[in-house]
Amino acid sequence: MTGKAQKLLLAWFALICAVHVFHSAKSEAQSSSNSLYLVGATEAARLDLHTGAKTVWLLPKQVGLEKEDVCSAGHVPHSCDWSASSTILDLRRKRLYFLAPMTKPGEPLSNEEDIGPFAVWILDTAKMTLLKRVDVSGPESVGTTSDLLQYSMIQSHDGKQVFVGYWPTLIIDVFDTVTFRKTSRIENKGGQPIDTSFSPGSYFLSGEKFIIGGGMNADFRTSVEDGRFRQELVDPRTQLSPYASKTLTEFLKTEVDGRKVLPAIPVSSRNGETLITVANSDSTRAAFWTVDMETGATSPPVVLNYLARAELLDSGEKFAVFQGEFTHKSGSEVRFERTGHVAIYDVTTAGLVHEFTKQDLAGEGTVLCVAQGGSLAAYAHGHEVLSLDLNTGSTKRLATITDLPQPGYLGGCAFE
Repeated sequence: MTGKAQKLLLAWFALICAVHVFHSAKSEAQSSSNSLYLVGATEAARLDLHTGAKTVWLLPKQVGLEKEDVCSAGHVPHSCDWSASSTILDLRRKRLYFLAPMTKPGEPLSNEEDIGPFAVWILDTAKMTLLKRVDVSGPESVGTTSDLLQYSMIQSHDGKQVFVGYWPTLIIDVFDTVTFRKTSRIENKGGQPIDTSFSPGSYFLSGEKFIIGGGMNADFRTSVEDGRFRQELVDPRTQLSPYASKTLTEFLKTEVDGRKVLPAIPVSSRNGETLITVANSDSTRAAFWTVDMETGATSPPVVLNYLARAELLDSGEKFAVFQGEFTHKSGSEVRFERTGHVAIYDVTTAGLVHEFTKQDLAGEGTVLCVAQGGSLAAYAHGHEVLSLDLNTGSTKRLATITDLPQPGYLGGCAFE
């Protein structure tokens, strides 16, 4: 072999090794999570991703409120509806925060319209033991009656503060996450009551200047400036390019007044990018694009020849679509049945990255959460929880969980 040929062979071998190392590192990064935490209305669970071991804790018991047998009776007091809400899983600091009544489940109340005083409960996720109970303001101090008052909670981007809002007032209390003491009260004068309500799944952007809504409110942002909170819609249609608008013409809907509108619906949000969807009138085709929640800039739409559900991945650079269709279960009840086919698209180019079909994903199912900075997802198939690698399509059955989180509505889900 000549010296030149030998050098070429060595260079080729080095390239192959580099590619192998890259894919190994990528695979290792994807499998770096060890545990999955799931928080429902009354239970928290930790699933070991490697061994499949499951640990379940009853939340009322962990905070010293044993559930009484009266809760299983035919006519139970209102306090049996005890549940954790506004859940925050901060696994970097080994913390679980949730709002819940201080009233013992099953304990009769003098007024069944009243669900009792509330507290922010802080648990250590390693042992799921109570670290602190922070009593939040009662109705007298915020100027409304207890049966009208609703609480919501959000953590700052740096994790150092927790904000508790009282709807329909204009008040927010700020707590330090090290001392668990209240540091300030913000009276949002001149705003709207909705400004102090944080929907489940809401999050701060870095810089703490914007809060992005969660769930069905993910196309709303709350600007934060000089202690003032102001909620505003970031319309995902205003900065669509002429080409994108033309592409989406088939999805226009005619209103009763004759106006044509594009019924855009937010479905997922990560790192300031919110994924938007529309479907045609007979629910046979769907389109997806993203909107930058700071600038309003939009990505080119991806138009599919089928109906789908979707989730943003990584830091908002890609999204996964799950093919399916609406079916009638019984009577007028409609459910979304997935085929098991999944396609991954690039946000910037709207190009297909890869696709796969997995029978484990067929039928009714829900993506509970996606690992931050990766493509590992927790997927619920009924009450059975699977881990799903969206890079390879591989799945692993983890456990059966009776009290699952409801993404965008209740509970929490996170990888550690």
